[in-house]
Amino acid sequence: MKALSAILLLFFYSFSSFAETLCFTNNQLSTDLALGTKVQGLKELEPKAFTDDGANTCFDRNLVGEKNLTDFDYVRDWFFKRYGLGGDIILRNDDQPFRTKFIRGFLITEIPQFASLGILLLLPSSISQWPEDPLKDGLNNLKRAYTKPPVWDGDKWWVNAGHPLAGAIYYNMVRSQGATPLQSFLFSTFQSVAWEYGIEAIAEQPSIQDLLSTSPVGALIGELQHQATLKMANNGFNKGERILVLILNPSYVINNGFKVKRRPNPWGL
Repeated sequence: MKALSAILLLFFYSFSSFAETLCFTNNQLSTDLALGTKVQGLKELEPKAFTDDGANTCFDRNLVGEKNLTDFDYVRDWFFKRYGLGGDIILRNDDQPFRTKFIRGFLITEIPQFASLGILLLLPSSISQWPEDPLKDGLNNLKRAYTKPPVWDGDKWWVNAGHPLAGAIYYNMVRSQGATPLQSFLFSTFQSVAWEYGIEAIAEQPSIQDLLSTSPVGALIGELQHQATLKMANNGFNKGERILVLILNPSYVINNGFKVKRRPNPWGL
């Protein structure tokens, strides 16, 4: 039951991040009196943003007036804190536009990408599946990449298995800066395409399975990592959790470290 609840809450969180819509059951609002009072107050201020079907009350952030957006965000953050999702935690660049998150994520991820290129150039061709001197025909290979469709590569399974893990790192490089799941997925996709058609295309034709697995599967893994990280951060990281997060979600550590910053709540909830 707890596992099912976690899955449902994760689905709710992802949906709310895309649609900027927050829903409560009316039973929940009557049980959590403090929350119900705040939601009712916001409903009176912004009636057009609310829908109520008798069982659930929902409201859309995009329909909330500018002067009341802070109230909406505190209701949302309180919900995440109440149900252990760490919504009141402040991430690096949380309040910055996406371009700021993108630039930081891009600059950081380019370092390991070019390091990976160097490693692949040094590996024997039996492992990398690259020709002995890939740079010799680099320009011709780039031209072929942009004029012919991607191919099903012959890489070993453990090489291909690493692509979704790389996609999760890309995803969390901006997700751990407060980007939405959609923004993070698009960033991961951008990085995957940049690798296949920018760096790796110097030596080989872009790979079908890499393009299909890096960002889609990586986004699923990355969101699970992100939620698990926030869950641990909600009560502060212990030593074991620090090691676990460093291994499973290094992007979070690069962006935020282990010191948890929290958004003050003027309602005292």
